[in-house]
Amino acid sequence: MAKKKQDLTPEERLAAALVPEEENMANYGAAEYPIVLSLGNVIETQYGYTEKSSFDVQGPYYLRITDIQEESVDWKNVPKCLIDKTNYEKYKLKNNDIVVARTGATTGKSYMICGDIDAVFASYLIRVQVTDKRLSPRFLYLFFQSPDYWSQIAELSIGIAQPGVNARKIRSLKIRIPTIDEQQRIVARIESLFAKLDAAREKVQSVLDSHETRKAALLHDAFTGKLTAKWREEHKFSYNEWHLVCIKDICHSLKYGTAKKSEASGRYVVIRMGNLFDGEILWDNLAYSNDNEDIEKYQLTPGDVLFNRTNSAALVGKTSIYRGDYPAIYAGYIIKLDYDRKTIDGEFLNYIMNSPCAKTYCNKVKTDGVNQSNINAKKIGAFQFKLPSLPEQQEIVRILGRLLAREQRARQAAEETLAAIDRMKQSILARAFRGEL
Repeated sequence: MAKKKQDLTPEERLAAALVPEEENMANYGAAEYPIVLSLGNVIETQYGYTEKSSFDVQGPYYLRITDIQEESVDWKNVPKCLIDKTNYEKYKLKNNDIVVARTGATTGKSYMICGDIDAVFASYLIRVQVTDKRLSPRFLYLFFQSPDYWSQIAELSIGIAQPGVNARKIRSLKIRIPTIDEQQRIVARIESLFAKLDAAREKVQSVLDSHETRKAALLHDAFTGKLTAKWREEHKFSYNEWHLVCIKDICHSLKYGTAKKSEASGRYVVIRMGNLFDGEILWDNLAYSNDNEDIEKYQLTPGDVLFNRTNSAALVGKTSIYRGDYPAIYAGYIIKLDYDRKTIDGEFLNYIMNSPCAKTYCNKVKTDGVNQSNINAKKIGAFQFKLPSLPEQQEIVRILGRLLAREQRARQAAEETLAAIDRMKQSILARAFRGEL
């Protein structure tokens, strides 16, 4: 019995939308793969060249592991190197060469050279060149993306503290190949399906990429009065009632957290800068305190707003609201904004502190040090913004909560779709190298 649309997995919904039924790969039947080869019988391998790289020298591109991103290379951001003629000829990358990362987090990742590029490759890459006419280089490259390849790589790394591959391991990999004509048909079929999936990915990625822009636009509209213009008209309020305040004007104190060392377990969570994220508290990677003096002095109450005063230049100033999920105090790199709850709504304050205008201010006043930036209580106390009446603040919070929740759902859906596309690609490759495509 056919599944109902609502019962389909994300992969099945994508397949139905992107691949016409009459073209579904299952209809092709299984091709016979009569030959199982060790790659060492059909390839040559070579380690790369060791040299310093720079954007300031004249020479060929010097391709490194870090330059290979998402199966592509942005050549204009690849550095160059100085190299003599003999080594240039030895290490020059050629059309249909495949390079494989042999160490680090990207162990096993590969990239195929298409066309003529003036480049050599670095020592942490292994060049793979097909030497047998029975094997298509493109077919081999797609094998290097497949689950079969990755499972073999994983098996070769069992028991190794720092997983890696070398030329011997690459040559030991097994591959099942059909005839060269069948390989070319399979490659064409995979690339046709991938093109459809990549087109879908591009559209979904554009939604994801614009999330922060849309969020910033909503916050801008909220704190310039645009979001509640209709509400003010209906409730006889005026934008002229919004008045300029500083953080210090609406706070009883700006209090630094505890400087004492936290513990692995305890009665109270110690909220640290890593626990502040996107306006909320992340309750993972927790530290604790059993210090009664600290608990009495720094204990948080629901609605408290916490400002991260020391972090990297990109993250300093992030702010979150404590909702009382767990008993907690806060660490020394955080300032509690002890605000007047009769004057300003805590949710409103949390939103304003995460708004584009607050981030611009923090970037302007931060003091940069070695690997970190700082914003002290005096500087954050001087941050100015326009404050509406408490009823209008609450209306802004209500509208923002609804709109930002919708944006978050759209973001999650986009992320799930991207993951589904990746799974579909792996499924296609798995079937291809089982002889089912």
